[in-house]
Amino acid sequence: MKENNKTCLPAQDDNVILQDVNQIQVSIPNKRIPIVIPYGPQACGKTMMIFRLCKYLLKRGYHIKPVRDFRPVSDKYYQDCCEQFEKYLHNAETAISTNPLGFILIEISDKNGWPICYLFDAEGNCYFDPFISQTSYPTFINYIICSPNPKQYIFFVEPNWEDIQTRNSYVRHIADFQRHCNRRKDKQIILYNKIDKCPLYITPTGYVDKKIAAMDCQNQFAGLFDIFRQRNPIIRWLQPYIFKFIPFSSGFFYQDVSGIYKYEAGIDLYPQLLWQAITK
Repeated sequence: MKENNKTCLPAQDDNVILQDVNQIQVSIPNKRIPIVIPYGPQACGKTMMIFRLCKYLLKRGYHIKPVRDFRPVSDKYYQDCCEQFEKYLHNAETAISTNPLGFILIEISDKNGWPICYLFDAEGNCYFDPFISQTSYPTFINYIICSPNPKQYIFFVEPNWEDIQTRNSYVRHIADFQRHCNRRKDKQIILYNKIDKCPLYITPTGYVDKKIAAMDCQNQFAGLFDIFRQRNPIIRWLQPYIFKFIPFSSGFFYQDVSGIYKYEAGIDLYPQLLWQAITK
């Protein structure tokens, strides 16, 4: 896999020296539990989805913590990200955009403390940059992709996103990414995010009409579903695709009187559907 050689500077600290993301060392402590990997462009809502899912699970007794030994103890920037994780998880402010040096690994455990899966969050340009036609990934993402852990990829799309050329380019990136996936072992989820922007999808009882939402997603992202067609001719009759389609909304965003952007968590239906898709 080709690597992204861009350098980047954490916006939180102007005194940090420019670093090459490919020089960052990472390690996955538990090589057996699945890694859930949200895949999507910048500002598509990956980080907010993670926070919303974590809030939902915390209320139900699950344990959630950042994996501190994912990066070396000497990596003070990452250790600070871990320190700040719970602060952002429990406050009402909108999650800040993830910086390429601020990627984080989160562990979700059941009520008895047994680990269920990892959640991995990284900046969107690590996956798709509309201004770069060639597909490339930083070293740390290559490491995760090649790890022995089972993978669960969540591909983010949203209604009325960008123009048709950018959407087509994004679909091509997802198709190219499939050469790194194991169709037998890895799980694929298409997350139709920010569904609250399309009230026509919402039924009078407050639920999303998944059939209409899926049809709209197919129309807007031409060829996306075809990437995940079932290849087995026998199973194809009952299950034409190998992905799960999940509509999602993290909640409602607003700006308070002081100008700070905040959000209010939406209904539990969306994280519930997503968690069921992840754990089945």
